[in-house]
Amino acid sequence: MGAEYRILGTFEVAADGRVADLGPPKQRALLAILLLHANEIVPVDRLIDLLWGDRPPRRASHALEVYVSALRKALEPLAGADVIAWRPPGYVLAVDPDSVDARRVERLLAEGTRLFEAGDAVGAKATLDRARELWRGPPLSDFVYEEFAQPDIRRLTELWLHGTETLAAVELALGHDREVLQLADAAIREDPLRERPRELQMLSLYRAGRHAEALRAYQSFTGLLAEELGVEPTPILRRLQERILLHDPSLLPERPPDSVATTAPARNPYKGLRAFGEEDAEDFFGREELVGRLLEALAGGARLLALVGPSGCGKSSAVNAGLIPALRAGTVPGSERWFIARMLPGARLFEAREAALRRAAGAWGPDPRELLAEADGGLVEAARRILPAGAELVLVVDQFEEVFTSAEEAEGVRFLRSLTRTAADATGRIRVVLTLRADFYDRPLLQAAFASVFLPGVVNVVPMAAAELETAVVEPARRVGVEIDPALLAELVSETVDRPGALPFLQHMLAELFDRRADGKLSLDAYRSLGGLHGALSRRAEEVFTGFDEERGLAARQVLLRLVRLGEGARDAGRRVPLRELTGLEIDPVALSDVLAAFDRNRLVSLDRDPVTGDATVEVAHEALLSGWERLAAWIDHGRTDLRLHGALAARVEEWAATGRASDDLLTGSRLEEYEAWARETTLRLTATEQAFVDASLERRRAEQADREARAARERRLERRARVRLVGFVGAVALFIAAAGYGLLAWPGPAPDVVLVYPGPGDAGMYDSIGAGFDDAVTRLGLDAQVVIERPEGLRERLLRLSEQGVRLIVVAFERSNPDVEIVARDHPGTSFIASDYWGELLNVTKPRLAVEEGAFLVGVAAALNSSTGTVGVIGEFDAAGQWWFVGGFEAGAREADPDVEVLISYLPEGPITFVTVNRAARDMYRAGADVIFYSGRSAPLGLFEAAWSESDAQGRQLWAIGVDTNWYVALPFVGPREGREAGAWRSNVLTSMITRYDLAISTMIDGFARGALAPGERRFGLADGAFELATSGGFLADARPVIDSLRNRVVAGEIVVPRYPADRGPPR
Repeated sequence: MGAEYRILGTFEVAADGRVADLGPPKQRALLAILLLHANEIVPVDRLIDLLWGDRPPRRASHALEVYVSALRKALEPLAGADVIAWRPPGYVLAVDPDSVDARRVERLLAEGTRLFEAGDAVGAKATLDRARELWRGPPLSDFVYEEFAQPDIRRLTELWLHGTETLAAVELALGHDREVLQLADAAIREDPLRERPRELQMLSLYRAGRHAEALRAYQSFTGLLAEELGVEPTPILRRLQERILLHDPSLLPERPPDSVATTAPARNPYKGLRAFGEEDAEDFFGREELVGRLLEALAGGARLLALVGPSGCGKSSAVNAGLIPALRAGTVPGSERWFIARMLPGARLFEAREAALRRAAGAWGPDPRELLAEADGGLVEAARRILPAGAELVLVVDQFEEVFTSAEEAEGVRFLRSLTRTAADATGRIRVVLTLRADFYDRPLLQAAFASVFLPGVVNVVPMAAAELETAVVEPARRVGVEIDPALLAELVSETVDRPGALPFLQHMLAELFDRRADGKLSLDAYRSLGGLHGALSRRAEEVFTGFDEERGLAARQVLLRLVRLGEGARDAGRRVPLRELTGLEIDPVALSDVLAAFDRNRLVSLDRDPVTGDATVEVAHEALLSGWERLAAWIDHGRTDLRLHGALAARVEEWAATGRASDDLLTGSRLEEYEAWARETTLRLTATEQAFVDASLERRRAEQADREARAARERRLERRARVRLVGFVGAVALFIAAAGYGLLAWPGPAPDVVLVYPGPGDAGMYDSIGAGFDDAVTRLGLDAQVVIERPEGLRERLLRLSEQGVRLIVVAFERSNPDVEIVARDHPGTSFIASDYWGELLNVTKPRLAVEEGAFLVGVAAALNSSTGTVGVIGEFDAAGQWWFVGGFEAGAREADPDVEVLISYLPEGPITFVTVNRAARDMYRAGADVIFYSGRSAPLGLFEAAWSESDAQGRQLWAIGVDTNWYVALPFVGPREGREAGAWRSNVLTSMITRYDLAISTMIDGFARGALAPGERRFGLADGAFELATSGGFLADARPVIDSLRNRVVAGEIVVPRYPADRGPPR
């Protein structure tokens, strides 16, 4: 067997039990580099760069030759001669790919994954176990801090994580819960923010009967994601958490059938508070006459039927378990070929209808989108075109009152118009069946057009007659071999007949009695022990509630009150709530799960999924619970004010979330004051989103108040400044004349507190901005200040004289001023300095560090979003650290906005930087395909704008240019002619400019000095400080603004960390 190359752990080369001595670290690193580029020629220059970076030894090539010679000697006994060969311009390591452990692992993982996907879990486990045995430790562990190894360390770590996850999934399929947890824990330790191991961990815990731990694991992961990244888990993991919280039985593995024959318990044919569904048709009795009338109407050509009756009279059950099964059975001639789409309106009517049509369309195949057209009766016409021959569509809208209680009024009106067009076409192939609570009977009549099709189709659902009730009670029991005590039957019928809304109580009592049957019989004694027809429901609910501890009892109250919609001129109704709303409350997830499980087990709530979103939903099993359970009825009565205010708040929050949390949708004025007071006092808990809405409203109010106060202060300051400047001008002239004789200003009295030394204003960029910030700070703080304009060659002498004269703070704004500041500041430790270009560590010098990479990030975003070719470019003024920050930020921003964008990067050549130099570099980049270019230098930027203008004309397409510091769209008209052209014409090619707020940095630091809080060292200013802006003059960024602002906010929030270096560069060593 040949040599084995092992990089999964300590780097080794071995054969026949012998391990090669690979020599000192650099020599080992050389072999590792060649191995990572196996069978490829690696040039000598590249090897030197990877081994020594920016500081190679003087005779690096010779050292490389020595290392290669030593490696050949070490490897020859194991791998043969000439394993490392010279191939100009470098070296190549000849290796059989299968001799590298990482390659073998990749092959085994691919094979194991294929076997698992093919259903062979046992074979997959064996293969993946062999792959796992090859891992001896972290990949390339000898080179964990070496730059050359980082890409492969990341790739191989990802490979290990993928293999671990796949093996965990295999073990899960085999029912090995303990092994799954071990594997998932290992993956989580490696990458705590990775989601797939968390999913496997939760599922394994749940299957192992550790339900609470599974929910706690999700809760812990959610907190970690929020803290580290400010994001939520993906929908996949959220859906798994919902299923665990609701004890979804489908999460458990299939169990083999019990080999011992057992007698199955009798099926309970009664539904409790829940409505009968289509699948319950065999248990549905007593409404034969009503169902017959509905069938007769449809057979007679009725286009719309509306079942109207009080809550609890059985409208939904009659349609679902009576009408629909009869239609499917062909009771109406040809109805066996009809398609039935059933919907619950909810808040999004048309989405709910689309979901219903999609489910129905699955039976005949076509995409139902043609059925969804609204204009000119499109629904009817499309049905004629795409329904199979002889087929019709029945649209069932259950709980039709939700059109008026849950949906926006405008959407409700549109929906009614759509139904009107559908029902008004007597020759169409669509029928509509509605169920409507009687206390909402007037609502459809308010729309005259809809009323004209609604009224002819009204079918009044009256309480069941005594004979019908007897059938409904006796027949379901008889079908499962259970008898009803005649005395009990008489009692049940007498308590129910002629009493609207009593059917849910009857069904609940029957379900309870069936569970308490004795000797195959439902008895009167059991009925009386349960408290009678209306007492049973309250008693059952109370038993469930009193079985909770204090924490679960409080959780139950919060949950149930959220399942209530207060009636406005009608009875209170149930509210279907997304489970996410309940999990968003500050309720322990285990307690919430226990409460929902108990209510569901006792048929008091219904758990389902929203047909539109697929999200889990919770609602009371029937509205009868709202009045039938005394405790809940009391909660509702006592909390009506809270519930009403919360309902209005929830509607506002939904609008706010739908508009991307726009500030215009926040609470203001007296409304905000009302909710602020209510939120402090209410016992109802708010979800995180609701609380965020209230907090954002309060924060907006605080910001507006602060803004008003700042504007007032600014106006007062401007008035004062106008008065002071007139006096100051006269004094300054006199002082300048007096100082002109010796060329250096000397203060006639005490030295000023603060002095700015800089080349002077007029650059429309950095120096003007620094001057403005200085003026703002000293005026606002009332400091005794002076501005000194100096030449670079006189800077050191000027700083020395100012320090000796006792100036407390000197602001130095000069490029390449580091040596002068270092010398003077070191000899004058009592003087504080703010220096724009300083790299030392003296304790009396502070340097503003503008995080230009963050500003350039926004420039990259703007460039990528406005590129029509998918290619953008950035030109650095020089190829070194200061410009790399711009380039790195630009590159990161462009790729964040468009991962597929191509980013061209170039740097100006060494030597003088002129208009021609910049112009030539820009023209070359435009001709290479870029249509947006950012020049990050301050020298000769006009060369860029002229290139964009002239190349746009030459290429016949719009090209864009972006500059720094100055708003070039505004500045160009004031620049003189260049190359025979007026620069003002170039502004049509200025996409934006990166405005760096030097004024903000200088002003903030002088503030710190005035407070005695000016710390030495570097003071960073980034997007979070407002240090960078993109100019919007010209309006070219209007379409991209929302995305730019969104990504800016993510940087400020820490969700995006902008790199300081481009991908092909790194920090200097």
